[in-house]
Amino acid sequence: MKQKELAELGYQILMILAIVDGEYEENEIDVILNFIKENYTQEINLEELNDRLSELPQSQQLEYLEKLVKGFNMLSSHDQRVHFLNFAIDLVSADNKIEPEEKRTLSKIASFWNVDYDTSILKRME
Repeated sequence: MKQKELAELGYQILMILAIVDGEYEENEIDVILNFIKENYTQEINLEELNDRLSELPQSQQLEYLEKLVKGFNMLSSHDQRVHFLNFAIDLVSADNKIEPEEKRTLSKIASFWNVDYDTSILKRME
Protein backbone atom coordinates (compact mmCIF):
# COMPACT_ATOMS: atom_id res chain seq x y z
CA MET A 1 0.00 0.00 0.00
CA LYS A 2 2.88 2.36 0.76
CA GLN A 3 4.16 2.14 -2.83
CA LYS A 4 0.73 2.93 -4.23
CA GLU A 5 0.40 5.96 -1.95
CA LEU A 6 3.88 7.16 -2.95
CA ALA A 7 2.97 6.77 -6.61
CA GLU A 8 -0.25 8.73 -6.16
CA LEU A 9 1.44 11.48 -4.17
CA GLY A 10 4.36 11.65 -6.61
CA TYR A 11 2.07 11.78 -9.62
CA GLN A 12 0.08 14.68 -8.18
CA ILE A 13 3.21 16.59 -7.14
CA LEU A 14 4.62 16.20 -10.63
CA MET A 15 1.34 17.24 -12.26
CA ILE A 16 1.25 20.43 -10.20
CA LEU A 17 4.90 21.10 -11.07
CA ALA A 18 4.01 20.65 -14.74
CA ILE A 19 1.47 23.47 -14.56
CA VAL A 20 3.11 25.80 -12.01
CA ASP A 21 4.60 27.85 -14.85
CA GLY A 22 1.14 28.32 -16.37
CA GLU A 23 1.84 26.01 -19.28
CA TYR A 24 1.05 22.35 -19.83
CA GLU A 25 3.36 20.55 -22.25
CA GLU A 26 2.70 17.08 -23.64
CA ASN A 27 6.35 16.10 -23.20
CA GLU A 28 6.03 16.91 -19.48
CA ILE A 29 3.14 14.44 -19.19
CA ASP A 30 5.24 11.81 -20.96
CA VAL A 31 7.99 12.35 -18.40
CA ILE A 32 5.50 11.96 -15.52
CA LEU A 33 4.04 8.75 -16.89
CA ASN A 34 7.52 7.39 -17.50
CA PHE A 35 8.49 8.12 -13.89
CA ILE A 36 5.44 6.27 -12.55
CA LYS A 37 6.04 3.34 -14.87
CA GLU A 38 9.74 3.05 -13.97
CA ASN A 39 9.41 3.51 -10.22
CA TYR A 40 6.08 2.05 -9.12
CA THR A 41 4.52 -1.28 -9.95
CA GLN A 42 1.19 -0.61 -8.23
CA GLU A 43 -1.72 0.36 -10.43
CA ILE A 44 -2.99 3.85 -9.74
CA ASN A 45 -6.18 5.46 -11.00
CA LEU A 46 -4.85 8.38 -13.05
CA GLU A 47 -8.33 9.47 -14.08
CA GLU A 48 -9.39 9.86 -10.44
CA LEU A 49 -6.20 11.77 -9.59
CA ASN A 50 -6.60 14.02 -12.64
CA ASP A 51 -10.22 14.73 -11.67
CA ARG A 52 -9.11 15.65 -8.15
CA LEU A 53 -6.49 18.04 -9.53
CA SER A 54 -8.79 19.58 -12.13
CA GLU A 55 -11.42 20.33 -9.47
CA LEU A 56 -8.84 22.09 -7.32
CA PRO A 57 -9.09 25.89 -7.57
CA GLN A 58 -5.81 27.47 -8.68
CA SER A 59 -5.76 29.51 -5.49
CA GLN A 60 -5.50 26.26 -3.49
CA GLN A 61 -2.84 24.51 -5.59
CA LEU A 62 0.15 25.49 -3.46
CA GLU A 63 -1.64 24.57 -0.24
CA TYR A 64 -2.56 21.20 -1.72
CA LEU A 65 0.99 20.75 -2.99
CA GLU A 66 2.26 21.29 0.55
CA LYS A 67 -0.07 18.55 1.81
CA LEU A 68 1.19 16.17 -0.90
CA VAL A 69 4.83 16.99 -0.13
CA LYS A 70 4.27 16.28 3.58
CA GLY A 71 2.65 12.95 2.76
CA PHE A 72 5.47 11.95 0.42
CA ASN A 73 7.98 12.92 3.09
CA MET A 74 6.33 10.69 5.69
CA LEU A 75 6.26 7.62 3.41
CA SER A 76 9.63 7.89 1.67
CA SER A 77 13.30 7.60 2.50
CA HIS A 78 15.75 10.45 2.02
CA ASP A 79 17.19 8.67 -1.03
CA GLN A 80 13.72 8.34 -2.54
CA ARG A 81 13.11 12.04 -2.05
CA VAL A 82 16.43 12.97 -3.69
CA HIS A 83 15.63 10.62 -6.59
CA PHE A 84 12.19 12.18 -6.93
CA LEU A 85 13.59 15.73 -6.93
CA ASN A 86 16.09 14.84 -9.61
CA PHE A 87 13.25 13.50 -11.69
CA ALA A 88 11.20 16.63 -10.98
CA ILE A 89 14.06 18.67 -12.44
CA ASP A 90 13.88 16.53 -15.58
CA LEU A 91 10.16 17.29 -15.68
CA VAL A 92 10.39 21.07 -15.38
CA SER A 93 13.22 21.17 -17.90
CA ALA A 94 11.34 18.98 -20.41
CA ASP A 95 10.24 22.14 -22.21
CA ASN A 96 13.90 23.25 -22.41
CA LYS A 97 13.54 26.02 -19.84
CA ILE A 98 13.12 26.27 -16.09
CA GLU A 99 10.90 29.16 -15.09
CA PRO A 100 11.53 31.07 -11.84
CA GLU A 101 8.28 29.75 -10.30
CA GLU A 102 9.32 26.17 -11.07
CA LYS A 103 12.71 26.73 -9.48
CA ARG A 104 11.14 28.35 -6.39
CA THR A 105 8.68 25.48 -6.00
CA LEU A 106 11.37 22.82 -6.32
CA SER A 107 13.57 24.68 -3.86
CA LYS A 108 10.72 24.83 -1.33
CA ILE A 109 10.13 21.11 -1.69
CA ALA A 110 13.84 20.38 -1.28
CA SER A 111 13.97 22.55 1.82
CA PHE A 112 10.95 20.87 3.37
CA TRP A 113 12.48 17.44 2.68
CA ASN A 114 15.85 18.52 4.13
CA VAL A 115 17.62 18.00 0.83
CA ASP A 116 20.55 20.38 0.84
CA TYR A 117 20.18 22.65 -2.15
CA ASP A 118 23.93 23.36 -2.30
CA THR A 119 25.11 19.76 -2.34
CA SER A 120 22.28 18.04 -4.16
CA ILE A 121 21.76 17.57 -7.85
CA LEU A 122 19.37 20.51 -7.60
CA LYS A 123 22.39 22.62 -8.53
CA ARG A 124 21.56 21.55 -12.09
CA MET A 125 18.93 24.28 -12.03
CA GLU A 126 21.47 27.07 -11.63
